[in-house]
Amino acid sequence: MNNFEKLLIDHLSASSINRFMADQSGWCVNYLLNQKFKVGYAAFVGKAVETGLAQKLFYPKTSLNECTAMAVRQFDAEVKSQGGLMVDDLGEHYEKIKAMISLAIEHFKQFGEPTRSMGNHQHKVKMDFRFGKKPNDKIETIGYLDFFYEDKPLIIDLKTTMRAPSKWSQGHGIQAAIYSFAMNCPVKFVYVTPKKIVELTLEEEDKKEFLGIAKSAVIRMNHFLSLSDDPIKLARSAGHDPSSFYWKDNPTFEQILTKVEKVEKEKSHAA
Repeated sequence: MNNFEKLLIDHLSASSINRFMADQSGWCVNYLLNQKFKVGYAAFVGKAVETGLAQKLFYPKTSLNECTAMAVRQFDAEVKSQGGLMVDDLGEHYEKIKAMISLAIEHFKQFGEPTRSMGNHQHKVKMDFRFGKKPNDKIETIGYLDFFYEDKPLIIDLKTTMRAPSKWSQGHGIQAAIYSFAMNCPVKFVYVTPKKIVELTLEEEDKKEFLGIAKSAVIRMNHFLSLSDDPIKLARSAGHDPSSFYWKDNPTFEQILTKVEKVEKEKSHAA
């Protein structure tokens, strides 16, 4: 049994690798203590725009107004699940969604209809990262493609943002590299703002660099997990930056640890 298995981690993702590098304490909270963080409006806008765009790509007869309405319903459902909607003024977010969907639909016309998948439009991909020489020293890493064009072949990931980048960030580069390696396929990230669209295409040289960074992170993750079999002890050993945006509008690290320790103590007494 390797260090991931002993702590009940059966797979990684680009987001978990990136989180470990950027916010080790938050990674422990999410992936070792199974405590969830609140998600902000930006993520809800992204999910909404993807929903509306996918409807148009797979069902071209759907009108722009219908796609937008579907996206707004998706956004409202996501906000409501976080306890919002009743008191927040969401008008500015609705306007973002409306503008982004219109731009995204027009831009994606050039690619045609994506390849359909079972269930929803996303395709699951996977690859292994090795962190040692033993046969079992590897961990599966999974991802979900926004849009896959099998006949081209091409993977396109949709990103909604207020400020489009001019080059790859490390986090998005790692995500793109994992997708490309898993499917042996070119990858584009399409960044949609309310006013414009920017495309980034992953080059082979960048792909190798980002995969190397990700593998090094997985190796460090394995070393970190080797320190203890106890998730709480590992969390208390993690580096923590309370000013990180990951912790905005969430309980403090100490509050989460105290809560988890209390639950574990009650379990042990009950046993």
